[in-house]
Amino acid sequence: MEPGESISITGHAFMDGCDDHAGNGTPYVTQSPLDSVRLELTQDNQIVATLDAIAIEDDGSFVTTLAVPDSLVAGPIVVDAPDVAGAEPLELTVTVP
Repeated sequence: MEPGESISITGHAFMDGCDDHAGNGTPYVTQSPLDSVRLELTQDNQIVATLDAIAIEDDGSFVTTLAVPDSLVAGPIVVDAPDVAGAEPLELTVTVP
C-alpha cells in the first residue's frame, strides 16, 4: 500500500460477552455486538491516524475505508483497536513508489 491510497479494512468477532458453553453446549452468556470500535494506525509507535465510531453490524463485523496518510514512510504499520480487549492488530507494509 502507498501513501494517499485508500484501503478497505474489515473486522469480525467484535462482540460483548464470551463464547463459553456448558458441557451440554448451552451458552453461558449470550453475546451481543459492540456498538462501535475505534481504530488506530501507528508507525514507529506513533499514532498517525484514528478512525472513530466505526459501526459494528449485528454479527459483530465491520467494514471501513482508511485513507493512508501522505506522511507515512516506507515500512511497517499497525492497525489496532486499542479499546477492545483481545483484538489482534493488523500488520501492513507501506511502500513508496
